[in-house]
Amino acid sequence: MPDIEYSTNLQQREPVSTRSPLKTAIITLCIAAAVNIFVFLIGYLMRGSLLTLSVMSTSIVNAIAGASAAVVAGFNPWMGALISSLTHLSFLPFLLFSFNDLVERWKWFQRKLVHIDKVSSKYKKYGVWLLIPLSATAGIEVSVGVGVTLRFNVVLVLLSILCGVFSSTILTTMTGEGLKHLFLSL
Repeated sequence: MPDIEYSTNLQQREPVSTRSPLKTAIITLCIAAAVNIFVFLIGYLMRGSLLTLSVMSTSIVNAIAGASAAVVAGFNPWMGALISSLTHLSFLPFLLFSFNDLVERWKWFQRKLVHIDKVSSKYKKYGVWLLIPLSATAGIEVSVGVGVTLRFNVVLVLLSILCGVFSSTILTTMTGEGLKHLFLSL
């Protein structure tokens, strides 16, 4: 009997959160500011303020470009990847919660989600892992949009985006450091 009640509750869409969107936006933006201050302090202690700000400003838009800037700025490859990744991922909670609230509030989009739920129910288990290369190439904004629209599990969306961004920045900084040593040692 509990299985029948559970399946009928799945068909009724209820809001995921009861918090106001403004309160959620303020909390997530405060988290992003705290992460960016922490990253700036780490970079400032390693290479100075201007080099850290140049890496961070590039990383907000694209993590791979920020990782390349970290190699050029002379950061350690691991610290450059960490600074680039954390700066790029600092706005992930804001994007995730605001896009989820936006999808839940648009009535016309909820009608479209009925068809999308039928299609994505087949691929929910394995489709979320396609967000790893998507987050590395297209960015976290597109990955969050795809993950929320296809109603993937939020924890799996976060894990796949984290894996994609961290792996791409580590590969970029390690490759850049290797190329720098290869061409500068000649």
